[in-house]
Formats: sequence, structure tokens, C-alpha cells
Amino acid sequence: MIVSLIGTLGAGLVVGGVGYLLDRFALGMIRPPYKPIRYRVSALPYLSESVSIKSGDQDLAGWIIRPEEDRKGPVLVFVHGWGSNHGTMTRLAGPLLGMGFPALVFDVRHHGKSRGAPFVTARHFRDDIVAAVGLAGQRFPGRPLVLVGHSMGGSTGVLAVAHGAPVQALISIGAPADMWEVWAHHLNQQGLPGTWVIKGLNPFWRFRAGVPWRSLDPRRKAGEIHGPFLVLHGAEDESVPVHHAFSLAEAGGVVPQVLPGEGHTDLLESPELHRIVVGFLAGLPQPSAPEARDEAHSGSTDGSMSNTDAPSV
Repeated sequence: MIVSLIGTLGAGLVVGGVGYLLDRFALGMIRPPYKPIRYRVSALPYLSESVSIKSGDQDLAGWIIRPEEDRKGPVLVFVHGWGSNHGTMTRLAGPLLGMGFPALVFDVRHHGKSRGAPFVTARHFRDDIVAAVGLAGQRFPGRPLVLVGHSMGGSTGVLAVAHGAPVQALISIGAPADMWEVWAHHLNQQGLPGTWVIKGLNPFWRFRAGVPWRSLDPRRKAGEIHGPFLVLHGAEDESVPVHHAFSLAEAGGVVPQVLPGEGHTDLLESPELHRIVVGFLAGLPQPSAPEARDEAHSGSTDGSMSNTDAPSV
């Protein structure tokens, strides 16, 4: 009897110990390491203002950047990827600011200068994006907003739009259609059995995400996007293979734009990508004359549509 009880307790301790170790490992994987900010907003030749974005219990670091000549078109909200920071997105924001588009760049929690959170999941990425879009709407009332996400910022941008972020259009760049597949791919490159590791740790991540897993599936949620959606990808992307672009675009009912010779991050500085993005933005619906007159009578000075009137994705 006593021996049996000791054996049961011992087995329970072993199982509990293994569970604890797995949980610690899972937690470590959703704590991306700090990446130095190489491209700073202050280096851009434009007027910028630091802002604090409230997202749940977190205060996120953000920067509003205004072009020399505002073309009164959409305001761009840029979202970096996993383990990155706002500096990466200034590589794209800079050229577009030069073409007259105001920008908001920010750091998702546990990234860049937003360091307070103990960990970050796709749900937190999504919620932080929704909060950033909300602040952009407050600071640029009546202006349509366009969300521009790179890598996981593009994937969770899909989640944010499906969750109700009031934007006119979405641009995803080098975004995974299946985030778990990409993680498994990276683990495989490190000599680990990626698929099995991901399957084993999924329960711990689900617990910390705190929402149904299907609500964090970019492919599933891309089907809920009903407005302008641009999918861009580098043909030589080794971090997120190009088939993800075709999968995400198919789910969203669009055709991806694949740029030959471009990789995962250098794509952001591609003149061809800039040309495609500007063409996409120029083709978005503009406020009609009656709407503009209504706003003029209501006291608006920018001649643009209200967020509630802007076509949303």
C-alpha cells in the first residue's frame, strides 16, 4: 500500500516536473530576444512626435511622422514582425513619407521600446495593432487608415482587421499564412524536430493566448477581409517561404505580388515594392465631393472622409 502510494506520488512529481519544464520552454519561445534599433525615426528628415499607445495593461512606444507635403491621402500604420521593432519599418516608411503619406510606427509589446510585457502571443500582437490603429484614427480624424504589416506583423494584421480594426485597406509583406509552420521551419533549421516541438508546446501557448486558436489563424481570418488587400512577398524569402503568399492571398481572394530576387527584410527597401504600394494606395477609393463638402461644413480642414465613412476591410 505504502509502496504503491510512494510510486504514485513519484510518478506525479515526474509528470509535474516535465510539465513545468515544458511550460518554461514554451514561455521562453514567446519572449523574443531584444533586437537593437538600427533605423531610428530621428534619422528621417521629417517632423516626428513620440506617442504612447494604450493596449490593455501595456503602454506601447510609438511615433507619428509627418511628411513635408501631406497629400491628404491615407495615413499608414506600420507593424513590424516577430523579434523586430519599429526601426525595421522605417525602411519602408521613409520612402512613402517622401511621397506624402503620414505614418505611425510603433513597437508591439516585448519589442523595441515597449518592454513591459512578460511575453507576447499572436493575440497580443493583434490587440496591440488594434490599439495603434485606434490612436492613428484619433490623431488623424477623418482620414482613411491603411495597415502595413511585415512578416508576423502582416499575419496578425489580418487578425486585427478581421477583429474590427477600422482600416480602409491592408498590405501584408512577407507574411506567414501559417505561423506554426514557420516556427517549425526555423526549429528544423536548428536541428530540432520542429513539427513535434510545436505540437507539444501548443497547449501552453493556447493557455497564454486566452482565446480560441481558430481566431488566430491568418488563413481562416483572411476570408473575412472584404476590402482592398495587397499581398507582397520576396521570391527568395528564406524565413517565410513564398508559398505562404499564395496561400494567404488565395484565402483572401486576391492575387499575390511576388518580387523576383528579393528576400524577407531587404524587400522593404525595394524600389519595385515602393512602386507597387504607391500604385495600390493611389487606387483606393477617395472621398466623394458631397462628403468633402459635408466635412467642410462640420469644421474639418483636411478635406478627407471620416473613419466611419471610409470603406473598411
